[in-house]
Amino acid sequence: LQGIVAVCIFLYSASIIGIGFLYATFDECPGNTWVITLSWLAIAGMTILQLSGSDGSLLTSSVISIYVVYLAFSIVSKNPTFECNPHLGQNDV
Repeated sequence: LQGIVAVCIFLYSASIIGIGFLYATFDECPGNTWVITLSWLAIAGMTILQLSGSDGSLLTSSVISIYVVYLAFSIVSKNPTFECNPHLGQNDV
């Protein structure tokens, strides 16, 4: 049980740090801000929904939360506008 709680804390912490990184890096355009905020709201809503039932699991919610942050990063990092994506043009092969 302690291991599961530790994994949940780690994954939720990584999600919060990831959302903060996304706001700090990709917050130049309203579209990016919308995607990041929607991701944050989805994580909060999903966690509340999981805990409101009798069979709720924080482990499932924490795994999905880190996946939602990954999807949000994928969305905002593929923006073709340079003003909205500061990493555009880097690491081109």
